[in-house]
Amino acid sequence: MRGAGDRPRDEEPRRGGRPHRAEGAGCSCAPRDRRAPERRGAASPEIVEPPRPQTERRRGPPEDRRPRSTRRPPALPPAPEPAREATPNGPSVSPDELAAADGPRHYAPRRNAPFTLTVEALGVYDVPVANEAGDAALDRGPIHLPDTQMPWDEGEQKNIYIAGHRLGYRNTNSRLLFYHLDRLRAGDRVAIEGRGRVFEYRVSEMLVVDPSDRWAKAPVRGRDMVSLQTCTPIPTFEKRLVVRADRV
Repeated sequence: MRGAGDRPRDEEPRRGGRPHRAEGAGCSCAPRDRRAPERRGAASPEIVEPPRPQTERRRGPPEDRRPRSTRRPPALPPAPEPAREATPNGPSVSPDELAAADGPRHYAPRRNAPFTLTVEALGVYDVPVANEAGDAALDRGPIHLPDTQMPWDEGEQKNIYIAGHRLGYRNTNSRLLFYHLDRLRAGDRVAIEGRGRVFEYRVSEMLVVDPSDRWAKAPVRGRDMVSLQTCTPIPTFEKRLVVRADRV
């Protein structure tokens, strides 16, 4: 038995004072589109509409509704190939060539070469140096830049600038000529022979510069020196390694 103010257990207070069925008791929470007609003089019974079927709403594409175990993992990019030694100056270096570069190398004379170069710490003896610029001459062997001084020129300021390949080409004097140029240390002997004279120098400093740094081949006040240049580092060759040796 219940009093006049009691409500059924399956009903809850509703806004406006009207009873509202509790959730799960069969009512629809969607707003109603029509109202029951009201009669004058009598309380209008509430018309309860049957619940509307709920339409399932899909979220995302059909692929996302698969079970996790059946989803395909994203495709991975192909594995890169093993890096190979970049050798813009010629073929890759073989172990036999590296072993030969560690030992003494003697070169045959060349008529057009104004002088020869000897660097004992590199195992290089009497390699002819051409007095010309350009890649074609450099590919054949070391070159002396014509716009720099010769060892027999007058004056106390000289910078005899000699360039050679780090790797070079097989069967030429350029092959691995300055491969170990970075091994030179202060005091190592560098000799130039030409016009019946021998000009002796000792390594004094080592520089790493950009290819556009023209100041590296300019004379330095009070110094009579020779500069040996090659590309660095292996394998990018984006810089220039310059070893300077002063006259003794």
